[in-house]
Amino acid sequence: MNESVPAGPSLTFAVHDSTTQEVMITVKGPDVLEFESNRQQRPKDRERPLRDPVAVVVDAARLGMFAGPTAPPWDSGAELRTKEVDLVEKRQTWRVAWRNIDPGVFRVLVNILRSRHLENIEINTISRDAAIPRSYIDLLKLPYPVPRASAPFILDYEMPDRTGRNRYLQICFAREPDDAETEAVFDALDKWTWLLMLGGYPGENMDPSQSGAAPDPAFLVDSRTVEQAFPDLFLCDDDCYAAVINYAQALHRSVCPIEILLIR
Repeated sequence: MNESVPAGPSLTFAVHDSTTQEVMITVKGPDVLEFESNRQQRPKDRERPLRDPVAVVVDAARLGMFAGPTAPPWDSGAELRTKEVDLVEKRQTWRVAWRNIDPGVFRVLVNILRSRHLENIEINTISRDAAIPRSYIDLLKLPYPVPRASAPFILDYEMPDRTGRNRYLQICFAREPDDAETEAVFDALDKWTWLLMLGGYPGENMDPSQSGAAPDPAFLVDSRTVEQAFPDLFLCDDDCYAAVINYAQALHRSVCPIEILLIR
């Protein structure tokens, strides 16, 4: 159940192959002091603090971005149960409950943690659905999360000739979203882009520390279309768009109906 990664922090991974479970995540290393909730104010420090890497994944999961194969995105989610920090030892521990989640979320999570300046990472199941036979995820064979099938809107996806920049997506609504709905979409897309910026989706034979993206803020192209663009940098596997496709299905059902999700 233990996987060793030759480069970067040491990794202990013993997570059950279950869509619903509670997992403990512990990391130790210098970057613990850089997480946004831990960073001490420094004179003349203008750098943005590093987002809490586990919170980034949990935020995306709450929006249905990592829905499992047997549940719709709106019935999928995650909850950060506890968080403990030891700044002297540079150690942080999270307890996260996952519900109806694609196991591929752990590949994204491990990538994000491996891209940080850490010494070791431990991820272990501490409780699970007893009705599911006990087995463990093989992290080395784990695919990225996949989108739910049969989206209730047109999915217009086309791989461009140049994949490393000038990428974008557009969500075209069936009606004009109001201000609150628009802000909710902007916030969700911001949470998704953090997965990419923190190295969650490196391509084949790419180290997570080499992966990343430079998004512009999402904006309204017209009264019914939101765009999220990456004009300068997009070093990510295209499987990252599965999270947006899943989120869009929950958005379509509960917030504002969608006509077309366009991905380029």
